[in-house]
Amino acid sequence: MISSDRFREACSRIPGGCSTSAKSPLRNPAWGPYFATQAEGGHFIDDEGREWLDFDMALSAAVIGYAVPAIDEAVIRQIKKGFVFSVPSLLEAGLAERLCERFPSVECVRFCKDGSDATSAAVRIARRATGRSKIVIGSYHGWHDWSAVHYYGVQGASPQELGILRSAASETIWLPRETCAEFEALIASLDCFAGVIVCPENWSQNDLRQISDYCRRTSTVLIFDEIKSGIRYGPRGVAYSLGLVADLICLGKSIANGFPLAVLAGRSELMSFSNDVHFSTTAASEGISLAASLAVDDYLRAVETWPPWEERCKGIMSRVSSLISAVNPMHNLTISGYPGNFRVHTFDHLPVNDPFRKVFVSTLANHGIFSTGYISPCASHVEEDFARLEVALVEAISEWVT
Repeated sequence: MISSDRFREACSRIPGGCSTSAKSPLRNPAWGPYFATQAEGGHFIDDEGREWLDFDMALSAAVIGYAVPAIDEAVIRQIKKGFVFSVPSLLEAGLAERLCERFPSVECVRFCKDGSDATSAAVRIARRATGRSKIVIGSYHGWHDWSAVHYYGVQGASPQELGILRSAASETIWLPRETCAEFEALIASLDCFAGVIVCPENWSQNDLRQISDYCRRTSTVLIFDEIKSGIRYGPRGVAYSLGLVADLICLGKSIANGFPLAVLAGRSELMSFSNDVHFSTTAASEGISLAASLAVDDYLRAVETWPPWEERCKGIMSRVSSLISAVNPMHNLTISGYPGNFRVHTFDHLPVNDPFRKVFVSTLANHGIFSTGYISPCASHVEEDFARLEVALVEAISEWVT
């Protein structure tokens, strides 16, 4: 039975064929792979025995790589001791202390299992702390109502289609473009926000500073959603790499190298409201993911340079950018992102509906490289992997412009 048949069977039991929508082959051009059976380092094997060089890395979560011995061993040790208890584990307090050491100005943390819960908790805390209701957003911050109603709304989905009450849209204000100019135009007609939540990697440093100044002047809670960027951008994320401080920070994905863990962190004054808003889930303090995250922290403390792909990917991005500039501007291509997560795309298109994306992912697939549209390196990728990636990127651009 071929993979496509297996996938059709999976779809009959799992809508979309996968519980993580972004991993479903339905979201990607029909070139496969459909399933993975094992993975190590920066590669995985599909169910037909083909090996793929992976530059998606589990939606950017596996920042060190797959099957990293030190992380796996820490997890196995914890499994043997037990990983769910009726009272807290010392692992939770230990990891909280480590995170407060790594991120300046962070005084308290709360754990959960995914980014949507962390960002939603941040929004509820902002509303509780300020007594206000409106939240400004400009990116995807999870599948919950306050975020999804706008993010998918700009793609044409109505609140009814999303199963969301129309009233949810009125309390969340969408920024059409993530720039300070757009933000200033917005606050000219609206004010008294509870919070502003941004993915800082999408903003210029100067614009972030201006947003931060506004929030400080108006006692608005500034939330940095670093679920995706986190340690992928640098050991202390985007904000602290740029010398910026947010009131609340959301971390996830790479914080435990793909094990299910997310973090809400911030000043103790604000974090104390996490009890008031009843931010709590049964599995928030399970020990497997906490052990994995502590092992990730050990790894970061031991390496001399982080992230190790920085200069190599900067070079690739620079050369690809020069190639794009050299072709006819009518081809409408650009490159955006940072060395830990970047993409080549057409202007003003979200990844899902970008017409270049099919050429991008299928050309990479012809080279045995897996990507869903973004390039997310990991610490296990080697020079040969990056050289192979660059050849495929150049070929994809050449195919698009000819």
